[in-house]
Amino acid sequence: MKRLLALFAALVLFAPGASSRACTGISLKSTDGAAIVGRTVEWSLDDSGHHRLAIFPRDKSYIAQTPDGHNGMKWTGRYGFVSM
Repeated sequence: MKRLLALFAALVLFAPGASSRACTGISLKSTDGAAIVGRTVEWSLDDSGHHRLAIFPRDKSYIAQTPDGHNGMKWTGRYGFVSM
């Protein structure tokens, strides 16, 4: 019975398509009080450009789009970030 349970667990864990789709977040605080925040995104789209490095400076203005394509919320980013 234990062997059968171990085989079942191995099949579930290592079977194709059994990978997790969750994102991971981390935040660190340095000794001088600065914050470093990171997040992973484990999904992709065909046009996502995950092979490119994008740099977004602080004080950049953004305009979100609503699902129907109209302009939505507007904001200015307080912090810069790097995305890949």
